[in-house]
Amino acid sequence: MSIQMRVYSVLPLWTAIAGDAYGDGLVNVSNILAVVDDWGPLGVVCQADLEGDTVENMVDLLLVIASW
Repeated sequence: MSIQMRVYSVLPLWTAIAGDAYGDGLVNVSNILAVVDDWGPLGVVCQADLEGDTVENMVDLLLVIASW
């Protein structure tokens, strides 16, 4: 059995505030809604794709929650 681990940055690609997926300088429920709104594979990195893998998923949501 092998275990693969990935390390993700908590800092988002588009904003100076970790977890700010909405782009308003705050981390609140609007950020959770921004991640959920584009949930799934995007094909491109967007503001709410905090981990930068072109997929909005549980990792992005957890990054918002961890920064709240």
